[in-house]
Amino acid sequence: ETEGGGGDDDGGRRCTAIAVLGTATDVGKSIVATALCRILSNRGVHVAPFKAQNMSNNSFVTMDGLEMSRAQAVQAEASRSEPCVDMNPILLKPSTDTKCQVVLRGRPLDSLEARKYYDSLKEKEGILRRTVKSSLSALKERFDVIVMEGAGSCAELNLKDRDLVNFSAAKLANAKVILVADIERCGVFAQVLGTLSLMDETERRMVMGVVINKFRGDPELFDDGVRIIETMGKVPVLGVIPYYRGIDIDSEDALPLTVKLDPKMNYHEDDGNQNVTRIAVLYLPHISNFTDFLPLSREPNTELHFLQHRKEKDLSAYHAVIIPGSKNVRFDMEWLASEGWRKSIINYYMEIRASTASQKQLIGVCGGFQILGKRIEDPDGFDGRPGCSNGLGILNVTTTMMPYSKKVLTRCEGTSLLGNDGKEENNINVYGYEIHLGETKLNIDSCDNGISDGRSYGGDDTMTKGVQDSSSTAKIESMSHKRCFKLRRSTHTRSNTPIYKRGHDLKNSLSSPPPQSSASEKNAPETMSYFFDGFSILEGRVWGTYLHGLFDAQQFRKAWLCSLSGSAFSSSSSNSASLSSSSPRAKSDERDAEYEKLAMHFLDAMNVDPIFKALGLPVQV
Repeated sequence: ETEGGGGDDDGGRRCTAIAVLGTATDVGKSIVATALCRILSNRGVHVAPFKAQNMSNNSFVTMDGLEMSRAQAVQAEASRSEPCVDMNPILLKPSTDTKCQVVLRGRPLDSLEARKYYDSLKEKEGILRRTVKSSLSALKERFDVIVMEGAGSCAELNLKDRDLVNFSAAKLANAKVILVADIERCGVFAQVLGTLSLMDETERRMVMGVVINKFRGDPELFDDGVRIIETMGKVPVLGVIPYYRGIDIDSEDALPLTVKLDPKMNYHEDDGNQNVTRIAVLYLPHISNFTDFLPLSREPNTELHFLQHRKEKDLSAYHAVIIPGSKNVRFDMEWLASEGWRKSIINYYMEIRASTASQKQLIGVCGGFQILGKRIEDPDGFDGRPGCSNGLGILNVTTTMMPYSKKVLTRCEGTSLLGNDGKEENNINVYGYEIHLGETKLNIDSCDNGISDGRSYGGDDTMTKGVQDSSSTAKIESMSHKRCFKLRRSTHTRSNTPIYKRGHDLKNSLSSPPPQSSASEKNAPETMSYFFDGFSILEGRVWGTYLHGLFDAQQFRKAWLCSLSGSAFSSSSSNSASLSSSSPRAKSDERDAEYEKLAMHFLDAMNVDPIFKALGLPVQV
């Protein structure tokens, strides 16, 4: 076995690697890896992130229409590299406590029980390990340095024979290891020294240093602690990183401190906060891509609340209520009812409907869009247990969960039609991406014509429908369903045919060769034709969409916030946000400044010279 500390010579190119492993989950591995990616990029190094396996429902769509973890997409952006699935070859998306969808090199494999998946990891030459090895090799051919990230604790003895992402991956890349510990949770000596003591001799030799993360107060007060760790652990402490505020980097799975979870305060119209825009997001049990809404928390005079188990269910104090995406829509629909949120959402809707003067909005994104509809059908259990469920019945649409071969993975850009008065100068640019198994159709039985645009939504039709709740039924008069967005795909088209058919023999499938993209897929042209996304009713005050990342677009975000206070939903309502500021490039520029702040924060507290030496890079004098 290799011990780490360099790289391999592949075709004349020597690619080196560093692995960021942790003493536990949520100690800051992702943020340390992100900082290293930007520090290395600033030194002119062509660097790529890599995490062999990530478990998260926060995902991202690459330019070639494949799915990967959002955390590695953030690290790629910090590296100034285009995200690709080789940076995260295995993505696990939990749909229940014991089951997850396995995404292998950007394409869905199947929904597997945890026991079957982890049993497969014992096979040393199975497809999962060979996929990781193949992706790592692909990155080594293209980049000078790979910054690897582990998962959870790197010293889980009961999982050692199934390790795919910690020392197993580090050995595969011949990487030196940085061990990250979180001092905020206390017990940092037990974390570091205990983890080191559980490593075997080969693993201990791979560890080049320790990073103590999230220190509050004067770091010099921990000088004795540094000496204790270095003496007892026989490994240098590379840095004690102060707890930071005011640096805005997307979280992997945890909500940032800039938002509130289940705030106890109960706002009222006369409480003196009339100038504050309050937005509620229902924190579903299987919430996906909660980062969609974090840009709203960064706007002045705006409060973003995530609501989960709060006893007070009244939503009337909020200017907007958002139902987010979900990895198990029908389960989360039932959760809304059991927690009392279903009735609250319907009451909020009825409040919007009762007054044409109301500027409040009810929004559903992806799974939330499906929940706003009449019915969610999943007879084959592609998104949870098989069956069908009634939605809120606010939008007259039905969603059917489709096979993995029809999973939609695409980046999009276009214009908003919300509140559009038909004048082209009022168009607002939008961009984002779609990730969904559901196919949502307008219910033909309630309208004269069903118009197909290739996206199976239907057309702009008038219909009569009702909203049903366990405690009440409300009949709603005819209303027009209008489109939300006119979009075009900005990704290369590619087949999403699953690697294996549903019901395959797991052992045989996991011993098959790893999937490879065909030449036709790699060179597929961009699709430029436009399509329409989502539906809105009540003059755009209630709407649903499949477009993730929508609020990243500054012009749309500011215009939407203005519309909550009564301004017209148009480009003229967001004077401070120009057309150019509503492009993906502009958003990247916004985040670039945050990566720079993160890099400086780490450089001020960390000795990176040993890292550069281990990577075979020159040390700055």
